[in-house]
Amino acid sequence: MDIRVKDLVKNYGSGETLVQAVKKCSFTISQGERVAVVGPSGSGKTTLLNIIGGLDAMTSGTVMYDDMPLPFDNEDKLANFRLKNIGRVFQSYNLIPELTAYENIIIPALLNSAKPDKDYIRYVVSMLEIDKRLSHYPSELSGGQQQRVAIARALTNKPSVILCDEPTGNLDEKSSDTVISLLKRTSNEFGCTLVIVTHDSGIAEQMDRIITITDGSVSEKE
Repeated sequence: MDIRVKDLVKNYGSGETLVQAVKKCSFTISQGERVAVVGPSGSGKTTLLNIIGGLDAMTSGTVMYDDMPLPFDNEDKLANFRLKNIGRVFQSYNLIPELTAYENIIIPALLNSAKPDKDYIRYVVSMLEIDKRLSHYPSELSGGQQQRVAIARALTNKPSVILCDEPTGNLDEKSSDTVISLLKRTSNEFGCTLVIVTHDSGIAEQMDRIITITDGSVSEKE
């Protein structure tokens, strides 16, 4: 799916307390493209990602997936769209500590009222090199292993788009390099669009394109 953002605005508060987190942003991300979103802390990167991912409504503007606008006016439709089309990877992993790695991975399929595709999941966890750790709980995994579980979970429903918010922020350099390599391989393997919010210029330079957001406004670097 192509992602088309047009004149996107996100405000918080009103009057003297008005804060413009995102200001008239417009850009397109093509299907299968790998894009980094960079910028200073507080510049609006995560807000922008959350709007693209349907987690936060904009004040004005549009977000289109192919020719379909995100249905922000209908929470059920929006939740269903997110579940079927968007995989999320977070800095803090967001794994459920009481569940095993495998149980965490299949949560999106269960929420989708579908049986997990065991052959597909077996392939994914093998590619991510966590097939020997599926019975372990998050507390028994390293940070890098937890992030791999989170990536596998993001892939469970075969999304068209993977959105990552500082996915290496809690990892050491070696684990960070491995996770980025796996995300790039995942994008290539499954044809997913990959959007990564990062403060790491080295990671950003590995993507196809860089979108820079400064004080809520965007510019692009090819």
